[in-house]
Amino acid sequence: MKSIDNFNKPYGLLINLSPCPLGVDLNPKFSWILDSSKKNDHQTAYRIIISDNKEKINSNHGNIWDSGIVYSNESSNIFYAGNALLPDKTYYWKVCTFDKDNKQSEFSDPQKFTTLIKEWKAKPIWCENDADMVFIRKEFAITKDVESAIASVFASSTVTARQYVFDFRVNGKFIGQGPVKPHNNKYFYNTYDITDEIKKGTNCIGSILFTRKDKVYMCQLTITYTDGTVERIGTDKTWLAMDARDVFGMTRSIGTALYFYPSEDINANLYPFGFDKANFKSDSFTCAAEKQFNHQLYPTYTTKVDRFYKHAQSVVNLGENEYFIDLGKEVIGGLKLLIDVPKSYANQTIRILYGEELEDENQVRHKMRTSNTYEEFWTLKEGYQEIENFGMKAFRYVNIQNCPIQLTTRNIMGVAYCQHYDANDSSFESSNSLLNDIYDFVKYSIAATSQDLYVDSQTRERKNYEGDAYINQLSQYALMRNFTLPRFSIEDLVHCPTWPFEYKQMTIMMALNDYLHTGDKGLLEAHYDILKTKVADGNNDPDNYFDESLGLVFNTTKNNSENANLVDWPMSERDNYDFSNAYYNTVTNAFHCKAYKDLAQIAKILGVCEDVEKYKKYAEKIQEGMYQHLIDEKTGLFVDGLDKSGRKLSHISQHANIFPLALGVVKDEETMERIVKFIDTRGMATSVYGAHFVLAACYMANAGQTALNLLTSRKTRSWYHMIYKLNATICTEAWDPANKPNMTYSHPWSSAPANAIAYGMFGIKPTTPGFKTFDIKLQPGDLEYVKIKVPTIKGHIEIEYNLNVYADNKTEICINAKIPGNSTARVFIPSKVEESDVLLDGMETDKKYEKGFFVIDNIGSGKHYIVVKN
Repeated sequence: MKSIDNFNKPYGLLINLSPCPLGVDLNPKFSWILDSSKKNDHQTAYRIIISDNKEKINSNHGNIWDSGIVYSNESSNIFYAGNALLPDKTYYWKVCTFDKDNKQSEFSDPQKFTTLIKEWKAKPIWCENDADMVFIRKEFAITKDVESAIASVFASSTVTARQYVFDFRVNGKFIGQGPVKPHNNKYFYNTYDITDEIKKGTNCIGSILFTRKDKVYMCQLTITYTDGTVERIGTDKTWLAMDARDVFGMTRSIGTALYFYPSEDINANLYPFGFDKANFKSDSFTCAAEKQFNHQLYPTYTTKVDRFYKHAQSVVNLGENEYFIDLGKEVIGGLKLLIDVPKSYANQTIRILYGEELEDENQVRHKMRTSNTYEEFWTLKEGYQEIENFGMKAFRYVNIQNCPIQLTTRNIMGVAYCQHYDANDSSFESSNSLLNDIYDFVKYSIAATSQDLYVDSQTRERKNYEGDAYINQLSQYALMRNFTLPRFSIEDLVHCPTWPFEYKQMTIMMALNDYLHTGDKGLLEAHYDILKTKVADGNNDPDNYFDESLGLVFNTTKNNSENANLVDWPMSERDNYDFSNAYYNTVTNAFHCKAYKDLAQIAKILGVCEDVEKYKKYAEKIQEGMYQHLIDEKTGLFVDGLDKSGRKLSHISQHANIFPLALGVVKDEETMERIVKFIDTRGMATSVYGAHFVLAACYMANAGQTALNLLTSRKTRSWYHMIYKLNATICTEAWDPANKPNMTYSHPWSSAPANAIAYGMFGIKPTTPGFKTFDIKLQPGDLEYVKIKVPTIKGHIEIEYNLNVYADNKTEICINAKIPGNSTARVFIPSKVEESDVLLDGMETDKKYEKGFFVIDNIGSGKHYIVVKN
């Protein structure tokens, strides 16, 4: 190898796909981004080193593992190959790479990681009187220099409130909240790096907890000192607890019939301000009681949920001690009040109303459409105080009543509970200002709703659904380099499926998406046997729900009971689908065809040869059956299905056509064109959920202009309507309350534009796992300018498209593309003229013309400039 070169060092380090690898298993996998400005560069080798302290890693001494120079172009999911790692221990790693000229990069910045706990010192505890809501604290002394301090925290149960049980604080600072809900009898703990919060002298851990069931709290602090010694501090009966019920009220619920979480009627006179700081006078606290908890604990691998504080955008004094607050954007989280109360107003009780929308001018709709009631009463004490919610609500607007103290934006903060994300991971701009606004709208929607698990909304149900998660997954990939939240949500759905028949097939689709975007087949390996049960009747016996004579899947379950067909939701959005007579349902068959294709691909990936042909044949049979039996002879469009006798139904819905096209059932251009014309005629005839598949169908048929028309529509069924007529700042559950009166204003299943723009308009698609190779297929419609940045596990893809039209009607398409290191792209450029000059980086290049696109293959890493002159 040649000497170290000055090209940039690797970055974007991941362990087990996580950028914050705390509590990882003992066989981790390493990934990084090759950063080189050289054109057509690729990695030829790498070297990983792992150390057990900062001094060694900073001096490039891998005392735990030094891989040596490994000749490989792989930069994702590299298995650890050193001596056994120890549990509950802190390590550091870094990597250097070698480019195509065998020049070595600098080492990356080091990344800290910790391993999971095998044996807990901590004991389960709770308040002695078993109260539903408690404060817990523990002071401890540090006398030596600390190299690393790691806290592992668990509490139970998440079931009754459908949210986290604890918030965790160190020396007065919020660190995190958790845990996520269990699945498959696995209970998950959170791991936090609190090194920067620990100081010499007395320190304090504090937590607020709420649950009504299986009440336990566990915390284990592992402190590694610079002299190499390790100290572990765990919960036991020496920790202190306080009943918090009188502090928070607990008399009413903000929840629905599906969960209970109390309205927080906070009494500041009783609140133990400073309980999470050292030297607090803890007379109201007593020794905690030790409890029993007999389940094995597993580390959570998703990015932690943090709290982000922002002052209100506006505060309006309505007179008579009432204020109206607009946060500017909806948050999933809580409210913080910073207020100095004179003695004359001590014990004043203020009424706080929260909501996603307004009932009238400056009046919050706190009795929400979702059946939540967001109403609280806070009692103020004398002097300065900062009062903050513990629980989670979804709101933008607030009314504060009976408050004699003047309020301004300085007094009010919205607190967003969500995962941290890098806003620079993605970007978009175009010559259409509305489209730009829609992109920003869906980007904020995904960020704001990224908690510890995908859910439909944090208002009404707080439940993970496959249909929601499928759209969330694709939108998240398009916007954030976040692979752990989608993966964890998929694992949850593998074990906790919901009722719709076709949703179960979506779990298969999501699992394959995970592999294609990450290149890591761990999810497929772990759950393949369960994924196979997601087709047909759920018992891995397709014959029970498969009619061999017709080549179609049938379903006898009706309404919204287990295994019932969904088609779309709410039911009023089914475009008059002949639901009751569709025994052989077209939408259900389209999902099964796609799921069987994906299962065949998964089986091939895993080397299960006997399953490859089996599932491939089922997919082919259904595809043939749909063409033979479900297409109307007169129109050439798909009907809604067949009745039980096998008679073809007469009704032709938009759903019966967009799902087969979007899911790859349609194989001929003539049928594609007919379906696109049908969409052009009808416009958007689905719900916000179905809209994802409408857009996907358009791009599948190379109908970019039709998709653009729908994306930028100003009709009621549009994102324009959400933003400018409903004043939503997070995607809504339905197009309008007229379509679904109990709709939420915080429902990311309507985030389709995020993935439609990235994966449809720009046609970015991995063609080998982990974006080693990928397509860019541009379908900008009549946009003259469009630019995007999309994150991948290999790095960021950046594309800029310009259409120049000259006076003689000649056109010139100019494309700037930045391809990540270790990747190769195939680019499709739209052109109606086959006889055109095509230049790559100023030179004529090999290309071919296919179905209205010039295709240039094997474009390597770095910046490239493509020109097509017509």
